[in-house]
Amino acid sequence: MRFLREAGELHEDDADQSTPAFNLRLADAGVLVGKPGEWEPTRLAEVLGALEVERSTYTSVEYTPQMQELLLGLYRDGRL
Repeated sequence: MRFLREAGELHEDDADQSTPAFNLRLADAGVLVGKPGEWEPTRLAEVLGALEVERSTYTSVEYTPQMQELLLGLYRDGRL
């Protein structure tokens, strides 16, 4: 969600949506697997640029700039 906000692309209807809610949309699109709090990128998402990053107390899924552009395009097209 942060990269959509930073790009100025977040739709008005999504302005109040939380990152956990957006992760459910990413799961529906086949980008993430798992459950809230335990998401992992799918194998295809990893190939396209989704990364699991170990933090001190949790693992974060982050996206390379190329993957962010892909997700942004899907979001613009209404597929996310």
